[in-house]
Amino acid sequence: METMEKYRSRLIFRMTYTAVIVIIAAAVFISGLTGVFDSFGPKGDFGDFLSGFQFGLFTALMLAAVFSIVKMLSALKSRDKLKHMYIGETDERSKAICEKSGHNLFMAWCYPMLLAAIISGYFSSVVFFTLLGALVFMNAVHFALIFYYKKTM
Repeated sequence: METMEKYRSRLIFRMTYTAVIVIIAAAVFISGLTGVFDSFGPKGDFGDFLSGFQFGLFTALMLAAVFSIVKMLSALKSRDKLKHMYIGETDERSKAICEKSGHNLFMAWCYPMLLAAIISGYFSSVVFFTLLGALVFMNAVHFALIFYYKKTM
């Protein structure tokens, strides 16, 4: 089962990469909580909203990353779970759904757009809300396409 060993090593790399991202995000998160970035950014109600938005976003992303790491660790410890994850990722139907719904393009635009929205919030609330609205619309369309193709394929 050479392919399972390749998948195992790919999973270890993915888990390590995710752990590094969590550590960096945690450092930024803690810096933000201690007031390192207080001199930057807008003041007033929008500044408070932007801080809360960033706090919620970092919390959600860190929890999702930690959940992903735990899932990968559990799969690496159990051969059955590893095989189940491998089958789930290499399934032709899942690949076709991802391809038809534009999953790769969505992922290529989602995170940079979110980062651009957060950065633009320091300069203009109009640009921030515009990018955030476009991101919400992209998510809605993406999930609608996934739902549609799961029902029809």
